[in-house]
Formats: sequence, C-alpha cells, structure tokens
Amino acid sequence: MPILDYVPGLNRNTRATNGSANGNGAGSHSDAQLTIPVARADGSGYAPGGEPTPSPQVDTEAADSDNLTDGVHAITKKTNYWFERQVYPIERQAEAWAADWAQKGLPRHDVPRTEPLEPEQVLEKLSTQVYREWQQRVRTKMQDAIEDGSQRVGENVATLRGAVGRLEAIQTEAVELRERIARLKADAERDVQPVKYDRIIGPGLFWPIAIFLALVEFFANFPVLRLLLPMSSALAAAGQAAAENIDDSSWMAGPALLFREMMMHFEATIVALVAVIILVVLGKTFGGALRPLFALRAEDYPLAAQTVRAHRRQQWLLTGVSLAGIAFVLGFLFFSRRDIARTTAERVQSEAASLDTARKEQAAATTPAAIAATTNSVQRGERTLSLLRDDADFAKTVQQNNWPILFLNVGLVLTAIVLGFCIKHDDLGEKRGEHPEIPPLRERIFAINREMTEVSREGRTAVSQAHLGISRVHHLLRANPLKDWRAKVDRLESIIPRFRGENARLRGLDPANIRAFELEPELALPPIDDATGFHEPEEFSRLKAEFNEIAHRFALLAPRLTPAQPTAGDLA
Repeated sequence: MPILDYVPGLNRNTRATNGSANGNGAGSHSDAQLTIPVARADGSGYAPGGEPTPSPQVDTEAADSDNLTDGVHAITKKTNYWFERQVYPIERQAEAWAADWAQKGLPRHDVPRTEPLEPEQVLEKLSTQVYREWQQRVRTKMQDAIEDGSQRVGENVATLRGAVGRLEAIQTEAVELRERIARLKADAERDVQPVKYDRIIGPGLFWPIAIFLALVEFFANFPVLRLLLPMSSALAAAGQAAAENIDDSSWMAGPALLFREMMMHFEATIVALVAVIILVVLGKTFGGALRPLFALRAEDYPLAAQTVRAHRRQQWLLTGVSLAGIAFVLGFLFFSRRDIARTTAERVQSEAASLDTARKEQAAATTPAAIAATTNSVQRGERTLSLLRDDADFAKTVQQNNWPILFLNVGLVLTAIVLGFCIKHDDLGEKRGEHPEIPPLRERIFAINREMTEVSREGRTAVSQAHLGISRVHHLLRANPLKDWRAKVDRLESIIPRFRGENARLRGLDPANIRAFELEPELALPPIDDATGFHEPEEFSRLKAEFNEIAHRFALLAPRLTPAQPTAGDLA
C-alpha cells in the first residue's frame, strides 16, 4: 500500500479550525480544508490543487533491481533510493499544505495549541512509517542477501563434492589401468616363444620326389608338344634315318630313340621342360604359401599379431599368383590336346597331296636324272606320310584321353603342392610387437587424463567461488547498513519545521512569533543500535565445516592424480 494512501485515525477530509482544541470558541474563525493526497504508483503525490508533485530524478531501474552480487553498497544504494522516493513527496506535500494554510491565514499567530496541527500529525505519522519501513527493508534485504550467499556456498560445496568423487574414481581407474599395462608387459617379457613352424619332411626326401614329379610331368607332356610343334620334312627324314640306324635288339633302344626324338624336336623339348618347371615351381610355391595360412594365426600369437598378419598377407598374394599360373598352364595343355587330332589330320592330308604330286611328276619324267630325282622325292614323301599317319593315330589316342591326362596333370601338381606344404618352414623371430590390449588401455589413460583436467578445473572453480561466497556472507554479517540512521532521522525531523517555516515565510511572519508553532513536534523515531548484527543461517556453519573438509581432500587428491599421465614406459 502506498504510504500516503491511508493514514490510520484520519479521514480524507478533515475540518481543521485554529484553536478548536482549546475549547475557547475559536471555531468561528476561518477554517481550512485539509486534503490528504493519494500517492501514485511511481511514488509521486498530488498537491491540493490537483497538480502532481514530481518525484526526485533517480535511477528507478537500478533502484528496483534485486541484484545482490555487489555486497552492502548495492543494498544500501537501493534502499537509499527507496527512502528518497518516499520522503521527497512528503516534503513536497508539507510545502503544499503550508502554502494552503498560509493562503487562509492559518494557523492564527496569536492562538496557542495544546495538540499538534492536523498537517503536522499526518506528516509525523508518514515520517514514522517511512522510517520503520526503511529499517525493515534494509534488514530484509540484508538477510536475504546473507541467505542467498549461503545457498550459493552450498551449491559450490555440492559441485566440489561431486568433483572429489569423480577424481577419486579417476584415480582408482588410472591405478588399475597402469597395473594392467605393467602385467601385460611383464607377461610379454616372460613369453619369448618364437613365431615359427618346422618342415614336415626333410630336404633328403623332397628332392628325389620333386625330380621324379618333373620327369613324369615332362614325359607326359613332351609327346603332345612334339605333335603340336612339328619338324620340317628334311628334319623328319633325318629323324627317320636316325631311328632306322638304332639297334632295336638292344635294351637301350627305347631311351636312345626317345633321346634322339627329343633332340630332333628341340623346340618341343624346351617348351615341355619349361611347362614342367613352371608347374612344379608354382605347385611348390602354392603349397608353401598355404602352410603359414594354416600354421599361423594372430590369435595364437597376440604379441606378434601385427607381424603374423603382415606375413599372412604376403602368403595370400603368393597363393593367388601361383594358383593363377597353374590354371593357365594346365589350361594351355588341356586345350592343346583337345585340338591335336585335327591338327595332325590336316598335316596328313597336306602330305598326301604332296605325295600325289610327286608321283605324277615321277610318271611324267623321261630322263634318267629326272626319274631318279622324282623317285627320291616319292620315297621321302612316303616315309614322311607314314610318320604323320602314326602321329595322327597317336594324336587321336591322346585326344580321346584328354580328361584322364588332365587329371594326371592335376594329380602331379597336387603332389608338388603337398611337397611345397611339407617342406615349408618359417621363423619370424621373437615376439616384437606389444600386447593387443595395451593400445586401448593407453587410449583410456589419455581419456582419463583429459577428464581429470576438466574435473580439476571445475573443482578449483568451485573452491574459488565457495571462498568468495563465505567471505561475502561474513562481510554481510559484520556489515552495519543502518549506521547512517541519524541522517535519515534528521531528514524526517526536518519535515515539520519545513512546514512551519514555509507557512510563516508565505505569511511574512517569523515562525517564533506564531504561538501554534511553540508546541514541539512529537516525532518519535527510536534510535537504532549500531551493534545489532544479522542472523547467520543455520546451515552456514555446517557448510563451512564441510567445505573445509572437502577442500582439503581435493587439495590432497589432485597432486596424486599426476602419475595418471602416460609415462615414457607406457608409451614405449
């Protein structure tokens, strides 16, 4: 309720007659109409004439602010603004009443009073109310500020408590991680088993079997390549003559004939030898590459997992390349055998046509020299045709057995693969890598380190804010915002003299010559005890004790977390 809106014991319109209270019949004199204005919401009042009485120019936005973070000055500044806003309209009202009464010649200068004038009574009650509400406002705001500071300390203590709990958990986890890394490294140092595997068969058994496979593969493929790469007619005649000169009664006749054929079919011999070497080498390489894929696994050697994986990648490459080479060579031999009968048949037809031509030339010859030449040509053609017909028959047989021969080639290649698998051995040396569980643990240590930094920063901020909050509460408890109460009393006590002085001035009189002003104003404003302090919140003492304990734990805990940083040993 605004201060001027209602004053107990007084009506809105009061008939005031000079000297009416002394019972001397002075009521016949002129009387004055006493109008008590109603204060507006902004603190300004209205004078009797209806014109508003302006409030003093103050920063109302700053005065109405409830921001308590600036301490006692902020509180006293706001309450002083409030006091000024309340007193200023009263002073203006006193001047307005003084002018109103002076215009009517009141009060009579020669009539004494036994009671205060009606305006003075109102002014006294208004001043008393303002004084009382000012004290109450200051004390309330101070106590609210103290309680607010205590609550802020409690919030900071709760934040610090949470930071200490998180730091303790971080420390425990960091110690466990370092111990686990140390155990894994110790296990790695004790486990010195090399990453290797030995041969299944020795070199003494490998080479005889490998040479035997090469010979079998060579003799299986040479006849096909001999038919695929035919000789010239002259070389064929030479080969026929060489074959006729062999003693067929000797037990070396077969090997001798085969050797001579190999020499006569030198291109076929080279191609067959290269094909055999390729099949044996690729088969052995394929089998050797398969061995580490089955013998080594990263799971079996966790400390050498990286080395094992790198070795296996190389073997997968060899396996793919070797398998492709074997497939190409076997495909070449298979498709060569599939078309060899047609190729040899075409040669027989071509040679038969040449023989017919030679016979016609022989029949047409008339001279002895021409007859001898054509006769030799016919004889060579007959021998060549006979050889080609034998080759054609052999080619048909080979073509009919193309799939069985392919199975034989595959079997020989598989045997080479088995030999390569059994002869393969590797020694990757000692386990040089680290345990696969160590990198994730190290990453977790880095994450813990970052979390520890953030939590420590939060804790230090909470400690700082709690110290500031406790200091602020102590400052407010020791503060005395009512110490300038005497100035407020002097200001309020000057309102009635202002009324009297203004009334006398406007009437051209000395206030001392007006007998109604001889009565001393009865403004009862009690003094304020400067030593009276404020009430400390019940929880504040407990919060201070808890803060001291938690701050001590935080100070001891933060340095102990320094070893959580990864050391050079952890990073090795």
